[in-house]
Amino acid sequence: MYVVFKKIDLSKINFEKFDANYLLILLIVFLLQLIFGALRLKKTLSIFDKYRTFKNTLLINTITKFFSSVTISGSEEIIRGFYLKSGNLNLKNVTFAILIDRIYGMLGKLALLLISILIFIYFLDEKILSSFNFNNDKFLNLQNIIFIGILFSILLILFFIFKDQLLKYIKIKHFNSFMKYFNYLFTSSLIIHILNIFLFYLVSLSLGFQFDLLIFFATVPLISFISSLPISIHGWGVREYFMIFFFSSFGIQSEQSFLISIYVGLCDLLFSMSCGICYLLFKVKK
Repeated sequence: MYVVFKKIDLSKINFEKFDANYLLILLIVFLLQLIFGALRLKKTLSIFDKYRTFKNTLLINTITKFFSSVTISGSEEIIRGFYLKSGNLNLKNVTFAILIDRIYGMLGKLALLLISILIFIYFLDEKILSSFNFNNDKFLNLQNIIFIGILFSILLILFFIFKDQLLKYIKIKHFNSFMKYFNYLFTSSLIIHILNIFLFYLVSLSLGFQFDLLIFFATVPLISFISSLPISIHGWGVREYFMIFFFSSFGIQSEQSFLISIYVGLCDLLFSMSCGICYLLFKVKK
């Protein structure tokens, strides 16, 4: 966060601009992400446990969402595994189910990342590229970010081309079931990440900013991908830094980018806390 604060002027930020009327729409987007995540998890678990209900997977995703907001990115899967283990699954199947769920989540993110990079490159011209000062960021500069994104996109394309041979080679026991649900799981993952883009866009609208939606399609997948790395608590600091970094490519002020990122994080935190409360209420009622 220290690096982020060096890039902005806090006196220019008005935290009172947020329009609370957008909260209901944001809540719907969060709920849709939670529901599609639960549907994806249920379909994955059906390979091992045909009697797992949607209500159960939604409840597991609810408590996982709570822990995701207070732990290092990715570590919430330990909580998910704990609650899955308490059912009819053994540790091996739980581990494999979580791995499949995470793989499809990453595939959806990488597919959107490919589209994002193409839009991002389309938006940039030589004048914008020449205006960047890379002296202070030797590694985290625009060329390296785009290169890494293209590399992951190539790996994604190769996976789609050779997925049958790859999965047969590693001799996955449930290979047929894994491929049977491929389109369903991949599509649900893609929807979740597209909803995330609209989440950022809606927050910007609630703050009174009228930015092009394509800017969010060009940047949010990149930001979300980097923020998901296990180097921070729920992406705090990392998300803000790269919001400023990428949004500046489109002439958006650092203070505006910072404000959008902070409110996205706060809304996500509020929803995560609500998920924890709902889970506790359900367990007490039960």
